[in-house]
Amino acid sequence: TFKLASYMTLLDQHKIDTNTRVDCQGGQYRLYNHTIKDSHLGTGVLTAKRAFEESSNVGIAKLVYQHYKSNPKEFTEGLYRLHLNEKLNLQIPGEGSPLVKTPKSKSWSGLTLPQMAYGYELKMTPLQMLTFYNAVANQGEMISPIFVKEIRRLGNTIEHFKARVIERNICSDETLEKVKKMLEG
Repeated sequence: TFKLASYMTLLDQHKIDTNTRVDCQGGQYRLYNHTIKDSHLGTGVLTAKRAFEESSNVGIAKLVYQHYKSNPKEFTEGLYRLHLNEKLNLQIPGEGSPLVKTPKSKSWSGLTLPQMAYGYELKMTPLQMLTFYNAVANQGEMISPIFVKEIRRLGNTIEHFKARVIERNICSDETLEKVKKMLEG
């Protein structure tokens, strides 16, 4: 599910387009004595759109590594612009704190960047991820979920709650249209 954020960052920063080709190397990519694998082996050269549709770990890891290995901060800053590092400030207690590493993180390694591309070495709650996907469905507007719309006493509203807008546009309109087509695929 995290690959969408990686593709959105790549597209919004004009590193790739949906027809950019990536060699998925049969579904196995060796890097730093570690093999990144796809669940379905045998995949060769694909467009970025098709690699997304196939949910290729190799495809997104290679694209992110290729475009950000010399400046990984640019990638993590792109994820931060999507607010993936922030709590949603929910109405109920206990929300987990997301973790999106930066190159300054103590646990950053040569594998961190390509593994983050497909959702490893970071953490988000399902609701935080759902809020991100909801922003795509909402024409780019990211809204913090609400659980209680109003509080009533004896039929009278004593407190009314409105959804808080986190970001009006998480990405460009052009990127939004491309990722929607990728999701449809």
